[in-house]
Amino acid sequence: MSSFIQKHTDYDNEHKAKKRDRESEVYLLESYVNNSQEVIDSFEGTILDMHDYIFGNRRSSFEIEVSKRKEVLKFELRTDSDGSHSINREKVFLYDFALLINSETSKHHPGLLVHDNIFDVDQDTLIKSINYIGENINLLNGKQYILTINSDKFSESDLELLNINLGDYSRATFTKENKFLKMQYQELSS
Repeated sequence: MSSFIQKHTDYDNEHKAKKRDRESEVYLLESYVNNSQEVIDSFEGTILDMHDYIFGNRRSSFEIEVSKRKEVLKFELRTDSDGSHSINREKVFLYDFALLINSETSKHHPGLLVHDNIFDVDQDTLIKSINYIGENINLLNGKQYILTINSDKFSESDLELLNINLGDYSRATFTKENKFLKMQYQELSS
């Protein structure tokens, strides 16, 4: 019986030690986030600039929250009209592209970003997003941004609204006849 009690005490002490270690790591992580507030503010500023350009307002926010709960680190990007599928796709663009071009975050970015058909959004948002890229193309020097987009996304009148000639930046064009893998293929179902 005493060995059982001793084992229980050992496990209890080990549990308490692990809990203290976890709390210590959470506090350390919290200090890292607090010490990075300048970078976070700069990154949020880039997102606000993008949001203002694309949506015409700065009603957006970005924060990093540290908690002692199961989800220790939470990255929260909020935008005007959160929740819809197309807005969520645009949030991914805002977040990813801001990481790539922001002067603080780009220092640690691998310099490569790929978006596969991310612009499943309304035409106005699509055109403004492409125009934002076009007006900030110089921020992509030394980096690679690969964007796949269906050519049927743009009507002739849409193309006239763009401040960038997509043909100047197109590296590959694929069709049903000119396939990417040069062969017939089909996705496997899960």
